[in-house]
Order: sequence, then structure tokens, then C-alpha cells
Amino acid sequence: MTCNPYHLSFNTGLRPDPLLKVSEWADGFRMLSQTASSEPGRWRTERTPYLKEIMIHYRHHHLLKK
Repeated sequence: MTCNPYHLSFNTGLRPDPLLKVSEWADGFRMLSQTASSEPGRWRTERTPYLKEIMIHYRHHHLLKK
């Protein structure tokens, strides 16, 4: 049985996104604008290491509320 490229593409689209830590997502996808930042471009958590712990705890924030 050969793989149909349409089926392969469709099945690839059904896969869930990988689970990322907030800091990993920020490093991969967050962009800073020229008007909002003195260092525009990709976000780098290494430039603000004190925010990493906050981002880690924010991920579990919804689990703490009852």
C-alpha cells in the first residue's frame, strides 16, 4: 500500500501541537515590535531570566484555582 500525499498531509494536520513550556513557546513564537521594545525581533528568555520562573508558574496557574 502506497502513501497518498493527500492522506499524509491530512493526517499530519490532525496531530496535536507539542506541549511547550511558556518560556519555550515565547522563545519560538513571540516577536517584539520596534515600537514596544529597544531590542525588536524574537523574544529571548535568556535576556530576562527572572521572568522564566514566573512563566513556569503561570502555566500551572489554572490548576491552582479551585
